[in-house]
Amino acid sequence: MRLRAQFALFNTLLVVLVAQIIASGIFLVQKKQIILKLGEDQQFQVKGLAEVCRQSMILSNELLLASYLKYLAHVPGVSYAYFVDAGDRVRGHTDAGFLYKPLADWKTRGSRELVVERGSTVELGASLIGHAAIGFKKSHMDQLLRQSVWQLGRWILLSSTVGIGIGIVIALFLSSVMTRPILELAKGAREIEKGNFGLRVKIVSSGEVGELAFTFNQMAAGLTKLEELQKEFVSMVSHDLRAPLAAIITYANVLSEEMRGPLNQTQKEYLGIMAASARNLHHMVSDILDYAKMRVGKLEFAMRPVNLADLVDHVVELFGPMAAGKGVSLQVAVAKGIMVQADRDKLERVVVNLVSNSLKFTPASKGLIQIQGSANDGWGNLMVSDNGPGIAPGDIERLFQKFSQLSSQSQPAWSGGTGLGLAIVKDIIEAHRGKIWVESRLGQGTRIFFTVPLAKPQNLHG
Repeated sequence: MRLRAQFALFNTLLVVLVAQIIASGIFLVQKKQIILKLGEDQQFQVKGLAEVCRQSMILSNELLLASYLKYLAHVPGVSYAYFVDAGDRVRGHTDAGFLYKPLADWKTRGSRELVVERGSTVELGASLIGHAAIGFKKSHMDQLLRQSVWQLGRWILLSSTVGIGIGIVIALFLSSVMTRPILELAKGAREIEKGNFGLRVKIVSSGEVGELAFTFNQMAAGLTKLEELQKEFVSMVSHDLRAPLAAIITYANVLSEEMRGPLNQTQKEYLGIMAASARNLHHMVSDILDYAKMRVGKLEFAMRPVNLADLVDHVVELFGPMAAGKGVSLQVAVAKGIMVQADRDKLERVVVNLVSNSLKFTPASKGLIQIQGSANDGWGNLMVSDNGPGIAPGDIERLFQKFSQLSSQSQPAWSGGTGLGLAIVKDIIEAHRGKIWVESRLGQGTRIFFTVPLAKPQNLHG
């Protein structure tokens, strides 16, 4: 799981947990408040009854008390209400059958319904004149409590859902903000791995991440200087090696042709080996020098219309004898008249490199190399395929990397040399604004494709 996803998930879970804790706390507090409010409302009703009782005694108006008790009898949730005097004789009751009787009689014969009784003394001045009480139905109280709690729960659930939603959005935003510098560093590291040492990451904070970004930029700057020194060294050494190698090849050829006197067979063989080795070394040095030039943009390209079929035919002529000697069949199917806009020498070098690799490692006697060319949508297309050992999937992406050589176990077909041949091929094709890619499977051969732009009509007649 990616860092941003992990951070977002952690923040989201934290938001949900905090929201649940807060919601639970609010629920418990509000439930307690509901119970207290219910008790306060009941006590207020009892105080009201006590005041009516007091007024009734002052005015000697029992009808006032009876009317109020009748009203209470119809109030939802009230099971009974009564007023007893100081001698515990019932002076008023929602059940008129108990008037003027001892309170104990009603207590023994009254309703057995579960109630919560709340009472209050009735005083006249400093004298106690009686006691008023109301019995509230327990079932009705429970129902009110359930309704209030349900409404509270629904409100808290809605608020929590909205809060969690907002929290998740904020968590995702914070995750994005906090992980973006780290992702930028990871992206920069991948670019550094590809050789883009000129990349610098933006320093967006002064904390640990900012310090890491600063250190990363310092590292990239150091690698840039190191690469420049490497390019200068390679360019200088390669250039200085070319001249003596050319002299060795020239004098080896002069001696082998016996211009300076006769040679025996052993001497001729030694001179042949020396000349071949010098030519091989000369090609390697040329590869290194050309690659160094391409890296600094100093390799020049002379773009002009090039007949793709003629170019391929010329390369096939070069490799024809070698292929015939090895028993490898070279099959060409390139449409005539395809004109591409290219540097002929550089493009020929690409085809030579691809055919050379295929020929070098295609099985002798039963080998087959196919070269197919076509044109469509403004592009000239060429494919070089063989029935060699193929390339492992994990090695294909390394094929065009500089100084990269695949092991002989996974892919012997591309080992040897400087490891720059295909890297140079890729740079040449990209310098033509084209693309190159590989399709291969172990044991089933390899196909390499590349595209270059077709020549525009005005260039063909220029």
